[in-house]
Amino acid sequence: MFRKFFFRALLAVVLITGIVAGGSLLVYAQDSISGNSNDTYDYPIRPGTEEWKQLYSFNDMLNACQIPENVLKTMSTAALVETVLDYPLLFVYTAHNDWQQGFDMLVSNFNGLQELFNRKDAGGKLFVKYIEVDPKTIDIQRDDFEKCAFLTDLYNLQMILSQQPILKQLSTYQTQVLLSETETKNRLLQNYPEVYGALGTKFSSILIEQILGQRDLSRYYWTYIYTPMGSPVLALQIEAEDELTPSQITYIDWYYDSQFPYATRIRSATQMYNCHSYAWHNQAADNTIWLDTPYQAIYWNDGSYSRWTGVPYNGLIVRYVDDDHSAIIHNVGDHRYISKWGSAGLYVHSPSHCPYTATTLYYYY
Repeated sequence: MFRKFFFRALLAVVLITGIVAGGSLLVYAQDSISGNSNDTYDYPIRPGTEEWKQLYSFNDMLNACQIPENVLKTMSTAALVETVLDYPLLFVYTAHNDWQQGFDMLVSNFNGLQELFNRKDAGGKLFVKYIEVDPKTIDIQRDDFEKCAFLTDLYNLQMILSQQPILKQLSTYQTQVLLSETETKNRLLQNYPEVYGALGTKFSSILIEQILGQRDLSRYYWTYIYTPMGSPVLALQIEAEDELTPSQITYIDWYYDSQFPYATRIRSATQMYNCHSYAWHNQAADNTIWLDTPYQAIYWNDGSYSRWTGVPYNGLIVRYVDDDHSAIIHNVGDHRYISKWGSAGLYVHSPSHCPYTATTLYYYY
């Protein structure tokens, strides 16, 4: 049943470890994949704290979560792995239409990932950690929400392992074991469809495809939509079986609400459509089209929409030039946009209080 899913559709899931006293973030997983090391770094500012509420832009959040250089350079690789997995913004790659593009953005903005990829023994440490993960550990979680939190640790670990700087450090034997172990974990976790769903197989597929160096295009369902001028636009038709499970929706809603406290969610998480589809194609809740970059550019290149350089007004479509994101001006007086955050929810937010770079914005009418 998972053959058809589209793995570039975003699920906004994250790793949460550590208790924030008096805040809204709690530890839900009884047995986290992340372990303990004496020289791990404890991020002093986390979602749910009063200090986090003072971070009004995404750039502020990125800056607040850097590891001090004197700590970073003296940290053991084992501790660095745990510290990176505990990174409060590790989820951000899943807020992008292209997860690899989102992860590359994280690497360019987080010194912990940069340092990890420069460590010659990082691949070996991550390999051992991944092999030690027992999918049956999910059984000890109290409820579906905790199971989602536990699986998030695994998803993030798989995403880091899928990066070429890490895979290149592994021997031929380790690569073969990694491939076999990923297939085994995927098969075992399919026994928990209420929390694993198409999403879990998606993460496994990313790692498998990176190991094999090829993508399984048979899982994509392409279609054409049309601009107001009648130009055909290649897009993905998302199937009902690719939708998030109810527990995943609950988890994702909670997570993004916590991370961006000044954004207002008006629709819950869904994998059925993305930001470009919402802004340029169809704002209805039953939209089932995923519009990928660069195809949304046809909407302004064929004359269906023109760039507006005057005073912004409600209803203009917003193009985030320095990122892969589209929005619509919701309330120009309050500087509020409305946009779909990948496979997370539909949010009303300020231009920079979202998981995207808002340095350069173009408006279209």
